[in-house]
Amino acid sequence: MVESKLDFFKRNVPRTLLILGVIGVVISLLAPNPYGRGLFLLVSLVPIIVGLLTYVRLGKAQNDDGKVSKSIIEASWILFTFGVAYLVMATSTYYHPGNDVVHAALIVLGIVQAIFGAYSLVSYGREGYIMTP
Repeated sequence: MVESKLDFFKRNVPRTLLILGVIGVVISLLAPNPYGRGLFLLVSLVPIIVGLLTYVRLGKAQNDDGKVSKSIIEASWILFTFGVAYLVMATSTYYHPGNDVVHAALIVLGIVQAIFGAYSLVSYGREGYIMTP
């Protein structure tokens, strides 16, 4: 059986939000700067919450392609924007995590989130689904 793009994103977008959010929490807790730690911890918790909500919403909208695509697009936008937030905040001097290894890890995490979010949005749009929530 051939898997459709809808099934691929239905399975992987919420999972990616949860995994990258947990990785972000772990990295954030390693930051010695309390300002950076608090900010990055909050930025990491939002994708976890959205990933859990997306699982719930996808469970309720199993056969309705419109509701499924809306949930996936919203989750993909969160993934993309919070990836960009990592990149913007990690490079600022006030929120610098205080450790170069943590700083590099946050930048890599932001790049991964932004790339996967953009990839899912562009791929989903090419399949003909609605792009805006």
